[in-house]
Amino acid sequence: PRVVVLDAELSRAALADLYRAVDAFVLSTRGEGWGLPAAEAMASGLPTIITNYSGPTAFADATNAVPLRCTAVSTDGLGGCEPDTTELTRLMRALVDDR
Repeated sequence: PRVVVLDAELSRAALADLYRAVDAFVLSTRGEGWGLPAAEAMASGLPTIITNYSGPTAFADATNAVPLRCTAVSTDGLGGCEPDTTELTRLMRALVDDR
């Protein structure tokens, strides 16, 4: 399957169109204050893979999202969590295979 990485600012209307057009949402991050894009994707009904760390754990868990394992890391004294890319690949493949 085709994977597209978007690195552009979108209007609210364009973002809503994007959520309706895609099959899943992935936020593999080292840390988020909240993770608004993931919350929006989940509210749009998209299967969402999200790093199981920091802000998003307030609203995303195994009952409503696909948690991504990570390993705690420290950079310049700041905490973070390195997403498991092997697990991410497996989870993305599972979403495609389960469609």
